[in-house]
Amino acid sequence: MLVIGVTILTAQLVAMVVNGFTGLLTSLFQATGRSLPAIVMSMAPGVLFIPIVLLGNLWFGLAGIIWSLTVSEGLVFLLGMAIWLASRRAIDRGLADGSAERADQVLEQAAA
Repeated sequence: MLVIGVTILTAQLVAMVVNGFTGLLTSLFQATGRSLPAIVMSMAPGVLFIPIVLLGNLWFGLAGIIWSLTVSEGLVFLLGMAIWLASRRAIDRGLADGSAERADQVLEQAAA
């Protein structure tokens, strides 16, 4: 029981760390106005988790179930990194085009 508990805690800890980075990427996409990548990043863990649990159980038994969350979070992180690398220039270009005056104008228009 203790061996399984240590394995589960290890898998959960690794998944939690990776989940933090995926949350950071999701927030980056939301903050830069990239709604489609943000939606993909929000939905991907749920979409990937169930097939990975089923395949993990089929191929590896209990160990596959234990590590399935970690694997799905890792895949979502890799997906987020790929999307970020693909859109990095556009994000940088948008940030370079911005200014404090432009931000104030947008906020004033939104308030009106």
